[in-house]
Amino acid sequence: MKKTLLTFAMLIPTLLFAQSRNGTDDFIAFVVVLVIAAIVFFFLRGVMLWYWKIDTIVKNQEETNRLLKSTLRRLESKDDYLNSESRTQP
Repeated sequence: MKKTLLTFAMLIPTLLFAQSRNGTDDFIAFVVVLVIAAIVFFFLRGVMLWYWKIDTIVKNQEETNRLLKSTLRRLESKDDYLNSESRTQP
């Protein structure tokens, strides 16, 4: 899919430049093609992210990381407490 889109994106300006005879028209056509390609790219990116639920997966992974860090802090504080208790007892 990526190779197809990349090939298509590379061929459009080439086809436009091959038909144009004026340098200014070439530049304008190139800018128009780039803007249209960027709009299509971001639209398709949003659709793909929505379809594969990537945003939900990332949100869940961030929540899991937050919970794991919280658990680690609690375990470290409990370990520190137990270590300090063992040093104070004869």
